Amino acid sequence: MAQGKMEQTEDIQILFDDFDYTGPEDKNLAGFKWSVKEGIAGPGPVGCSWSRDNISFISDLENSKNKIMRLSASTDGTASGCSHAEILHETKYFEGTYAARVRFSDKPQAGENGDKINETFFTISPLRYANDPLYSECDFEYLANGGWGREGATMWLTSWHTYEDFPDFKMDNINNAIGESHEGWHVLVCVAAAGEVKYYIDGVLRAVHGERFYPRALMNISFNLWFLNEEGALLPEGGKRTYTMDVDWVFHSANQIMTSEEIADCINAYRTRGIKRFDSVNGNT
Repeated sequence: MAQGKMEQTEDIQILFDDFDYTGPEDKNLAGFKWSVKEGIAGPGPVGCSWSRDNISFISDLENSKNKIMRLSASTDGTASGCSHAEILHETKYFEGTYAARVRFSDKPQAGENGDKINETFFTISPLRYANDPLYSECDFEYLANGGWGREGATMWLTSWHTYEDFPDFKMDNINNAIGESHEGWHVLVCVAAAGEVKYYIDGVLRAVHGERFYPRALMNISFNLWFLNEEGALLPEGGKRTYTMDVDWVFHSANQIMTSEEIADCINAYRTRGIKRFDSVNGNT
């Protein structure tokens, strides 16, 4: 991964969150500008819902001093029985380094395995209208049970130019699909700089996207967990299945290109100093 500052950087702007909260109702969560998605909405099967109860904060069994954010999604095999999770930070991010330590799961915590689930870390801007030329999105999307024309566990690395949702869904993006299991903990890094978006998993460069797929608008930082909306995405109706995805921390350095090692040093420094969350990103990057 290339090192060094991007040009025209006047100061260092950082977002760091160690996800040390008591639950979705913790006032510090909203106070730090996190929003939890609620209600009936897409993506996912028509009629699916999103619940703040699907966001929780649990003790780290490997480190008693640490907490982890858990996203949960469940289904009974019906579209209306799909309950999803999403949490997002402010729409103020543009160029620089994005990183998160995420634990993906290949099977549900409870119930029969096989539903097509999407476990994600991504940045995204609002779509103002169909084929909005300023729309921007950069995705890590892990489909543990396949989908989107592929069988088996697949990691999708996708950069978007725009899309149209109605009357038919039409997408304008570029992607790389890695057909292998990513179960367990991984450090995901996305660097947007000099007209290229680079995707790294555990320090290894896995995709480079550029030209018109480079971000053009301020984005938010998001995590979500949801079931796909395609034929055969859900197992037949029956017992409840619950899938989970865990997040240890999230980090962003505006206008900076950073290596995985440099990011790890920053995280360790914050933790050594007892800093649970920090945000100096001004949204004018």
